[in-house]
Amino acid sequence: MLLFVEYKPNIALNKPAYQISTYIERHGADTEASVAVDGNYDEDKFSHTNGSEVSPQWWMVDLEQQNSIYEISVIGRRSQGMNCL
Repeated sequence: MLLFVEYKPNIALNKPAYQISTYIERHGADTEASVAVDGNYDEDKFSHTNGSEVSPQWWMVDLEQQNSIYEISVIGRRSQGMNCL
């Protein structure tokens, strides 16, 4: 049996990322915008805006060049379910 898996590079990996505000986590989690594109999927590493400061909330990544984008994957924290997207 042959299994073919299409490799899709992460063009956002380690690129500059920004968000309108940063939530300061009481438990020491790193919540800066850049954490979302560092390739680390640990539960204590996630970007998080401070929803009480400004609305609407936004986060963005600078891909630093033009790209053809066919798919975007957003991964939520497993400990919080899909309610944290």
